Amino acid sequence: MCTAIKTNPNSFSIFSSPSYGLNYADVMDYENAEEYLHRAKSSFKNTGNGDFVSYANLNLGDLYVKKEFPGTATCYLEEALQANPERGRLKILYLLADCYWKTNQSSKALEFYTEGFQDSVDKGDLTKKWEFAMLHKKYEDRNNFKAYGKKESNTSEE
Repeated sequence: MCTAIKTNPNSFSIFSSPSYGLNYADVMDYENAEEYLHRAKSSFKNTGNGDFVSYANLNLGDLYVKKEFPGTATCYLEEALQANPERGRLKILYLLADCYWKTNQSSKALEFYTEGFQDSVDKGDLTKKWEFAMLHKKYEDRNNFKAYGKKESNTSEE
């Protein structure tokens, strides 16, 4: 016979794991993803685990980006950044820059872009460096973005 396991509501449970939320997000079940990520955040707050609270905020921000709610995403991403995490910092800066550009807050976007781009250069992270560069091209420098695949109208046949 199975017996129920009594748990302390302040203790971490597998059902408050951010993995559930991330798995739901992967299959685009955003409603359940949101629920489980909020559960994880609450559980981490109750246990005083600031790093995991920051991680949950990052994942909630990323979820709201996927749901196309950049204004809501910025609240969670800003909170994640306040914890000054080393892990995920460049992703947070990238998402914040993108969200602020999407909400027509270019000056804030440029602040996060500049910080993220410089951090990626300082850390030698070429992938993130180019991701930041392309993000800047998308919003700020799009008029100078060369369209590939178009033939020049002045070309002559040889």
